[in-house]
Amino acid sequence: MKFGLLGDVEVRVDGRVVDIGHSRQRCVLAVLLVEANRLVPVDVLVDRVWGESVPHRARNAVAGYVSRLRQVLPDEVRIVGRQGGYVLTADPMSVDLHRFHALVERARAQPGEAVALLDEALGLWRGEPFSTVDTPWLAGVRTALEARRFAALLDRNDLVLRQGRHAELLAELDATAAAFPLDERLAGQVMLALYRCGRQADALLRYEQVRLRLADELGADPGPDLRSLHKKILTADLALPVTAPRQLPAPPRSFTGRGRELAALDAALTRGHPIVALTGTAGVGKTALALHWAHRVADRFPDGQLYVNLRGFGPGEPMALPDLVAGKRMLILLDNARDADQVRPLLSRFAGCLVLVTSRDRLTGLVAVDGAHPVALDLLSTEDSHDLLADRLGRLAESEAAAEIVRRCAGLPLALTVVAARIACTGFPLTEIAAELRGGLDAFDGGDSATDLRAVFSWSYHALGPEAARLFRLLGLHSGQDISAETAATLSGTPQVRPLLAELTRVNLLAELRPGRYFLHGLLRAYAAELALDWFTAEHLDVQLCSPRTQSLSAATTGH
Repeated sequence: MKFGLLGDVEVRVDGRVVDIGHSRQRCVLAVLLVEANRLVPVDVLVDRVWGESVPHRARNAVAGYVSRLRQVLPDEVRIVGRQGGYVLTADPMSVDLHRFHALVERARAQPGEAVALLDEALGLWRGEPFSTVDTPWLAGVRTALEARRFAALLDRNDLVLRQGRHAELLAELDATAAAFPLDERLAGQVMLALYRCGRQADALLRYEQVRLRLADELGADPGPDLRSLHKKILTADLALPVTAPRQLPAPPRSFTGRGRELAALDAALTRGHPIVALTGTAGVGKTALALHWAHRVADRFPDGQLYVNLRGFGPGEPMALPDLVAGKRMLILLDNARDADQVRPLLSRFAGCLVLVTSRDRLTGLVAVDGAHPVALDLLSTEDSHDLLADRLGRLAESEAAAEIVRRCAGLPLALTVVAARIACTGFPLTEIAAELRGGLDAFDGGDSATDLRAVFSWSYHALGPEAARLFRLLGLHSGQDISAETAATLSGTPQVRPLLAELTRVNLLAELRPGRYFLHGLLRAYAAELALDWFTAEHLDVQLCSPRTQSLSAATTGH
């Protein structure tokens, strides 16, 4: 159950929007939600809903609206008549307005978590508060809320600038400043970000623009704080510090297993390896492990930590590269690299730093030529898979259904987290979730490209050449997960299959168990089988299969 006031007035139950009636009825609900768990006298409610345009029999109208709201709201939310008024009883944290206020207060009390808390608070806003209803009282509340949001945004900007994240903040600052051109605190933040990005002239020009606008529209000069900042930038005052950047995204909320890989990363740091290549198949948790470890050792890098998503696999353009940091003791996380050729030209920027690279590609060239220390990330064990699900759900009783869910997720962390989210959001029994997973990949879709297994697998598949892509599709029709080079040659109809197998293993669409022996986990095999069905005619399939087509496809899509 969630109530939304920071945007349109809405109620959601299990993610679905509930029809709460016309605008006046929604206005009654909005007033009661603003005052959640507090008595609102009927006269006050009438005034806040109608203002000066109070209709005849307004008290009866309020009673009717409350009655209809009681019918559509779930049982855990009650509107109780008491002492000549009404009280709506609900968890305050289920109302975005109250959650916003609570997060802002927590940010003040917890400086170490302030940026994340303020980001969460600001992320609750969907638009103008009470956007489809309007009364004089709501207009006043709206104005106060927008002022507090703006103050929270400026507080968050200050904190992000103190973390040295001026480059990533600059575009957002520019957009906000365009909407609030006379705000001097915001203007100072823009000037400071420009200066720290090495754009002293632009920072001075921004001050001049603000000064002229203040004089033209208000007949005033900039205040003492903005004038002082201008003077420091003008003289390149060294007392204007540039703090060490702390640009790592937040670590994963929950993390289990990976003891061997964490020990390997610790050993690489202890031995002074300048480059570490963390590689593995799609969805295996490379970024989660990298962030978990990077936060754990962040204090070993006093000059800061930088994060760059190279977007080698998936949509979007690579993030902008930071300024030259050679010679500093920094941790650089280059996430989602396409291959060694994408990474190699960047390394000269980071001489003296520890560079941690994650990729679906095995980065063999980076290991061979550039001395990168390889850390390969494998699928989770059955025990660690169970622990991950239990950690996400709070508990996970031992049962045949739980064991089946773990088995069908094939040790892939992304699959496990998508399924855990579905269980948590729906409350469906494990037996029903396990039955869903028997239907193939449809159940492994979290609703966006980052949590849709088909989309995530496709980014690796589309990196293949045409012959390797054809072989991958055919491997999905093989009746087992274990496959030899000879069997692959038979399926493909060509003896020259080893270069194609090498291409598949390079992007971790196929695991090489030992020379000439390979493994395709159940979810990738189901994806490959789907591609084969889309690609080939039934006649071609019958020729290629070494076992009956329907039996193989069933095995490929059920994980048996």
